[in-house]
Parts: sequence; structure tokens; C-alpha cells
Amino acid sequence: MSKPSARQERILAILRSRGPARVAELAREFDVSPITLRRDAEVIGSLLALVPLVVAFLMLQRYWRSGPTAGSVE
Repeated sequence: MSKPSARQERILAILRSRGPARVAELAREFDVSPITLRRDAEVIGSLLALVPLVVAFLMLQRYWRSGPTAGSVE
């Protein structure tokens, strides 16, 4: 999956700073249709959903490399 577009990054920044917002309000602010804004929101949501999966994968990768007994007391 590719990185978010500049508009999607700005939308995310606005949502982080202001909190929840209406689609129609953001669509007017960015001069796009509500459908385009919803599509951007779907992309942002799917990218954010991947973050926990990536973290879990990296943790498992560390576990696999070190072996199941790493850190155990003998």
C-alpha cells in the first residue's frame, strides 16, 4: 500500500487537532466532493489499521530470531 497523499495527510492532521468532523464540512474545506473525501478517509483508515499489524510482525520477527528460550531463567 502506498503512503497517503498530501491531502490525506492534511485531513489526518486536521482530525488529530480538531477531533471528529463532518464529511460535508471537510469536503468544502478541501474543495472536493464528499465521495472523494470518504475515499480519502477509507485510505487513511486502512493505513492506520496496518500499524498494529506491522508492530506485531516486528515483535514476532524478534521472537523468531532469538528463539523461544531467549530471556528465560535457567
